[in-house]
Amino acid sequence: MCIKKFFFLIIATTLYGFCFSQSCITNPLINTKGQSITTLNKSTIQLNYGRSLAQLLNDQPGIVINGAYQPLGGLNSIYMEGTLGGRALILIDGIPVMDPSSLPDYFDLNFISLYDVEQIDIYHGAQSAVMGDGAFAGAINIITTQKDFSKKMILSGSINAGNEKTTNSTLYLNLNKNKWKYSISLSSIKTKGFSQALDSTSKMNFDKDGFRGSIVNSSIEYKSNKYFKIKGSLLYSNYKADSDVDAFTDAVGYYIKNKYLKARTGFEYSKKNILIVADYQFEKYTHLFHYDTVYHENYIGTAHFAQLYFQTKIATHLTLLTGTDYRHNHMENNFYDTVSVQQHLYPSTNIISLYTKISYLTKDSSIAIDLAARLSNHNAYGNIYNYTFSSSYQFSKNIELFAGIATGFKSACMYQLYNNYGSANSNLSPEKTTDYHLGFRLKNKNIIQQLNGFYNSLTDLIYWDNNVSTYDNFNTQKTWGFQYELKWKISNPLNLTANYSFTGGSDYGVSRQNFSDVVTYPYLFRRPKHVVNIGIYYHINKFNTGLTGRYVGKNYDVNPGNSDYTIPSFFVINAYSSYNVNKRCSIYLNIQNLLNNNFYDVRGFNSTPFLLNVGLSFQLQH
Repeated sequence: MCIKKFFFLIIATTLYGFCFSQSCITNPLINTKGQSITTLNKSTIQLNYGRSLAQLLNDQPGIVINGAYQPLGGLNSIYMEGTLGGRALILIDGIPVMDPSSLPDYFDLNFISLYDVEQIDIYHGAQSAVMGDGAFAGAINIITTQKDFSKKMILSGSINAGNEKTTNSTLYLNLNKNKWKYSISLSSIKTKGFSQALDSTSKMNFDKDGFRGSIVNSSIEYKSNKYFKIKGSLLYSNYKADSDVDAFTDAVGYYIKNKYLKARTGFEYSKKNILIVADYQFEKYTHLFHYDTVYHENYIGTAHFAQLYFQTKIATHLTLLTGTDYRHNHMENNFYDTVSVQQHLYPSTNIISLYTKISYLTKDSSIAIDLAARLSNHNAYGNIYNYTFSSSYQFSKNIELFAGIATGFKSACMYQLYNNYGSANSNLSPEKTTDYHLGFRLKNKNIIQQLNGFYNSLTDLIYWDNNVSTYDNFNTQKTWGFQYELKWKISNPLNLTANYSFTGGSDYGVSRQNFSDVVTYPYLFRRPKHVVNIGIYYHINKFNTGLTGRYVGKNYDVNPGNSDYTIPSFFVINAYSSYNVNKRCSIYLNIQNLLNNNFYDVRGFNSTPFLLNVGLSFQLQH
């Protein structure tokens, strides 16, 4: 423990006095060779203005987000590569974000507005050797809007409105003076929404569950010379969302208030073949659950992350990267009723890691090999080892083959380890996975294709033991499948995008029906076997328009004590159009669920009805 505290003190002292940083948005730890990557650029993101970040991610291959179609403010659980929810690591500008007060350490996507996102990189498969705890099934790097400092001052923004009394506005201000660069953005969203719970009779007149949120995002950068720079960022996000009791059950007066603060500091030094990066990030999560006039409770989570790494070229074709990082999480929970207050303080968790990556790249980039290893020490588990081996071979300018093997781990969350309700188990082990990938990329002038096949072996999965009312490690899973992506420029004005995901698997563990037998389920719950996304876009002069469709095959959900529920398949269509009035102004329209289909992805809860948004974006500069 003393060593960990000393390490943290050294990092904190090194970084003290620097501005809050956005350095290393594309962390060199994150390899772009030898693995399957899906990238969403700014133009793709703009085509989805009017939707949520969760809905956009839900359309990507290998990803299913339960709750993406529910009202804003609902829990969005990410299922990736066929694994359980919450096993994909979220990063913002290359640094992991993880809520220690949640189950199981997920990050609330409602805290990020799609209007504040520049690019999204999705890394398929286990990434723990390079990204640490939580990168169990993959990682999603959300790159916030890159600031335009081409002029001394740039003011830009967007505003839109739609049905269900929805309004959304964002304003950006960028300033550039001498060696300093400043920026700030303000975002606000408000909607009356629709009922979270499904009225199965259509006669009970459930109330609508609204959402009101705001985001402040600021940054500062000072570049003393061409080799050294310090950057800073501060993000504050909060929202209030109405909620219901449960599936099929309405409630009036239930709501949640969530707040998120992220502050970051660091520096970057780059000269010739040397790169040195240091970062420190602080996060605070606050959740208030208001059930009625008698009962409410709140959860508070704080997280510290510090890293220091060094990269250099050690030979003509070899690059070495080595570094260390430290994570400290804390949580508390308070429950209130009319007569008492119950306060629960949880022990802190700490993880310190050492990692190294060696990269080989031929002069013509036709052969790339990466080998990475990480040793992590968790105060509850001890040592955890992870490795990644990835390689790619470019047969020609247009064809690339890639393959890899990697391991990953996911720590038990603080609630599972230490809660005061009798269900905690401080002897839990981390969940583990071994992941295999094989695929190819095919590119020519008009068509880009990628096929990625995977097989995962998951062990020590944490489950709720209903017989003794506690958490335990027992379940195992095997998942396999493939994802195909296509981008086709059919003609100058016409483009087609499509992806198809097949996910198979089996789940071995304690019966969900009688809680005593050990059984193998030949399917995965909440993870459909077949998902298809397709989009067709037309662009001519100043006008853009497009239609997208999503088909989700039938799947299953848990029904404790009974046979699992069957979730029917569904198909939903969205539409988008925009018109550039001039270089500084454009108008756009976004329609969700164009045909107003009735469907759901979580039993007992509503999904998006017909929603229309009309917006305006602008830019002024000096």
